[in-house]
Amino acid sequence: IPDLGMNPTEFWKKTNEFTNKEKMDKILACMYMMLTETKNNNKNLFIIFDSEMNRDMIYDIINSQTSIETQTNISIDKYSKLWIEGAISNYEYLILLNSAANRTRNDLSQYPIFPWVLSNYSSISLDLTNENNYRDLSKPIGALNVKRLKQFKERYNEMNEPKFLYGSHYSTPAYVIGYLVREFPYYMLKLHSGKFDNPDRLFSSIEIDWEICNSLSVKELIPEFYESDTGFLKNEKKVDFGVNSEGERIDIVKLPQWALNQNDFLRKMREALES
Repeated sequence: IPDLGMNPTEFWKKTNEFTNKEKMDKILACMYMMLTETKNNNKNLFIIFDSEMNRDMIYDIINSQTSIETQTNISIDKYSKLWIEGAISNYEYLILLNSAANRTRNDLSQYPIFPWVLSNYSSISLDLTNENNYRDLSKPIGALNVKRLKQFKERYNEMNEPKFLYGSHYSTPAYVIGYLVREFPYYMLKLHSGKFDNPDRLFSSIEIDWEICNSLSVKELIPEFYESDTGFLKNEKKVDFGVNSEGERIDIVKLPQWALNQNDFLRKMREALES
């Protein structure tokens, strides 16, 4: 491995183009050192290239040096086969599909997406055997509300090119940050130049958020809603998010009445996902 002559990170920042074999060797050496450091520290490494050509060039070089035994890519067909055979859970299957789509928790703009599975967040009790308590997963969330879908289509037909059906997305950095604001408040401070969003717009209630997704937005959920860590539902950092227009202080997320606590809520959400 050739000597870089400087810190790997500093070298990488100064490298904007590939001009010759010597420089290519040094870049690969830099990547090797950074990957080794990343692996030892149990971290992920994200590299931004100045062009797709350079990205593909490096990928091809690394891939050519990788034996079949160490390759971990599995086709979506293989994932589907494992899922159909019951070898993996619904949760695991969705995680794999997100990974195949290059979604990762390390990039808020490409954060993993999980669907709203239940549609009942208002009743006192929840019967997971009653299909009426489930969202119709054959349709995108923007098509669940028939009246709203009709409005979307009417607007689409009246548009000039380029046309679009929905005016917003099912996942954006702002949506992810909104869900995680209690656990990672500095994400929102970074997004809003040192301020939290208006209290009326903050994620504060499961029931209200579901209603919003059927009227104003088309956003889906994130994996945390089907896992065991309750941190994103609590306000353990005691952050002051302010008071909304109804005079209510924004604190922990309000759960459906059928949930005894945060743990029970996530458990039932996961059971619904796996049902």
